[in-house]
Parts: sequence; C-alpha cells; structure tokens
Amino acid sequence: MTEFFRINFIFCTLLLYVVLTFDLPAQIQGRRRPLIESERVLTVATDGTGQFTSIQEAIDAADFNATVRIKSGVYHESVSLRSFVSIEGAGTGKTVIVSDRPQPVVTGYNVSGGKISKISFEFLSKQNTPVLIAKYSVFLVEDCSFKNGSSGIHISGNSAVSAIRCTFSGNSENGIDIVRESFGKVTESIIEKNGRHGIYLFDRSSPSIEQNTIRLNGGNGIDVDRLTIGKILGNFIYKNRSGGIAVSGMSEPMIRNNTIVSNGDSAEAQALSRSRGFGIRIGNTGLITLTNNIITGHTVGVGLIGNGQARMAYNNLWANRLNYLNITDVSADVSVDPKYRDPEKNDYRIDSSSLAYRKGEQVLNIGADYDTRVTSIRRRIEFLKNSAAQEMVKGNWYSAFQSAQEIVATDRNDAEGRRLYERA
Repeated sequence: MTEFFRINFIFCTLLLYVVLTFDLPAQIQGRRRPLIESERVLTVATDGTGQFTSIQEAIDAADFNATVRIKSGVYHESVSLRSFVSIEGAGTGKTVIVSDRPQPVVTGYNVSGGKISKISFEFLSKQNTPVLIAKYSVFLVEDCSFKNGSSGIHISGNSAVSAIRCTFSGNSENGIDIVRESFGKVTESIIEKNGRHGIYLFDRSSPSIEQNTIRLNGGNGIDVDRLTIGKILGNFIYKNRSGGIAVSGMSEPMIRNNTIVSNGDSAEAQALSRSRGFGIRIGNTGLITLTNNIITGHTVGVGLIGNGQARMAYNNLWANRLNYLNITDVSADVSVDPKYRDPEKNDYRIDSSSLAYRKGEQVLNIGADYDTRVTSIRRRIEFLKNSAAQEMVKGNWYSAFQSAQEIVATDRNDAEGRRLYERA
C-alpha cells in the first residue's frame, strides 16, 4: 500500500512539472499561453534602444491586443494598421512619422479595434493623397496631428473612426473626409488652414461633429452633401473663406449649439452670393432644424438656396448684413449682442451678462459655449422617463418607482417626472 502511494506521488509530481513547464492545457486546447504584460508592449526607437527600429516590423510582430510604443524621433516610413494592435507615441511633435511617397502615411483596411495616439503624421511635401485612409474599419485616433495630404483623414466604406483632440492642418483639400455611409465622431479637435473645407461629409454618412474649432479653411467650415445625417453640435466655426456650414443633396443633419462667426470673403463684395458669405447655407434638402446657434458677421446669416425647409428655434442672429434669406418663420429666434469675451483674440465664448446666456432651449446658453453637464443631466432624465414607462407596462412597479424617484431628485420642476413618481 505504501509503495502504491509512493508511485502515485512521483507520478503527480512529474505531471505537475510537465504542466508548468510546457503549458500542457494550452497545448491540448490548441492555444498559446496567456501573454504577460511585458509581452503586450513592444517598443520602437530610432536609436536602437527599443526592441525594433521599424514601426511596421513591430506592428507585424505584435500579438492580439498589444501596444506598439514608439519613442521620440522622426520615422521615415508608411504604416499599415492591424486589428486589435494599438500604436502610441510620445506626443505630437515628439514622435513624428513622415513620408515622401505618394501613398498614405497610415492605412487601415478592414481593421477592427485598436487605437492610434500621441503621434504626428505628415508628408514632407504636399501630396495628392490622404495622410490617413480608413476603409471598412473601426478604430480610435486620439491626440494626433495630420498635415500635408490631400486630406488629413479620409474615412469611407462604412467605417467608424473617431478622432479626439486631434489637429488637421495644411492639407490641400479637406481637413477630414467622412464619406460612403461612414460614421464615428470628431470631437475637441482643431481643423484649420486646409485648402478647401474643414470637414466634408458626403454620401449617406452619419457622424457626430462635436465641440471642435473649425477655422481659416479655404472653403466651408463644414460641407454636408448627398443624403448625410448626423450631428453638428457645439462647434466654433469662424473665418472660413466661403462660409460656415453648407447643407445640400437632401441631407438632414442636426445643427445645434454652434457659434458661427465671420465666414466668407468680404461681406460687401460677396453680397447675396449663392456660394459665399453665409453662416449657414441650405440648398436642396429636406427639413433642417437649427437650434441654439449663434450666427454673426456674415453677408447672410441663414439662407435657403433651392428646395428645402428650415425650422428655427432659439438661434441668435446678430450683425449679419441680412439675417435671413428666404426663411420666414423665425419667431422663436432672437437677435441680441452675444457679448463675446474677446473677439479680437478669437475667443467667442459668451459673457454671463449676455442675453444669450441660459436663454436657449433646455435653459442652455445659445452658442457653442454651453453647459455640457446640463445636457448630460437632461439626457439622463429622458432615459429614466423611458425606463419608468417601460417598467410600468411590464408591471415592474418598484423598478419604475426607482427611476421616477431619481428624476424627481434630479429636477423637482419636471412635471412629467412628478407624474411618473406619483403613479409609481
């Protein structure tokens, strides 16, 4: 009996050794052992202090969900992205990827997942191709800059690429193209000094363009065409050569809480032009709703050119040569001095003494300088209302009561919320 236990002990010890040494369960299941953290980060450095000197070699060698960390330096190469592999630099102007070849500096085809961050991408001289091109892809771009292409980023093919806190400048055509049923989000970015439009939205795209500064571009700040929807929300759009926002091709974006100032060449020279000097130009569209926008210093504040409709509410049009063209129902708008904080320094936030302060829909400021916290609260309340109503239909009265209770605690003046609370 003792011999039996001794043999079993030896057998179990050997088996444990094999498992720990060769990761037997992983081999049996046909998979690799889990990566440790150090294997998920690959470093690239021009001086040889990293694991690689080439970014593309590091990307090609990376495992699933790995990060390629690129040290400061100038890297002369073009890069193709891979799914679920992120690339991270040391900061714009510190990690710079440049190319002098007539192909994109960064390409993402059929890429799912991953993030690009803290890198400058640019051509050494002007090229007739985008700096970054994305097709059939979903990924995030954060804290990057794009320069000297035909456009900074070209997003197409039903892609969902989001750009956060990026800079797009010096491109010969547009800062950003979002086309062919693509969506995603552009937020907190600077889009300036591009040859044509700041942002070009085309062919059934549906992005969210939120809280950006769009200025000094050669065409419109934002140009929307061909059955495009989406949101244009909370942007400062000023001093673009043709106009602020142009909408055509049966597009119907939501245009809300933007501050649009002094777009278009010489207001006097471009008086009533069909293409220049408009804060918002609407042509051949469905119904466009404009809410909480400030529009100042244009030949025409809001103009309808062609077949379309505009529903106006809580906008402030001030000091335009002509506030409205071919738009009649403007009773819900105002016309007051917005009292910009420092227009000479392009600071178009409004002063608390402004009559546009807290005078917009949902008690928000009119213009891009609005309280996002209040907006978030209203969205939460609307969600709770829907939730409470649905729970009541299902007979889940306690869940409905919890949602209604939060509504009343958040806003005691919400009549619908009080009714739901009392009913629950």
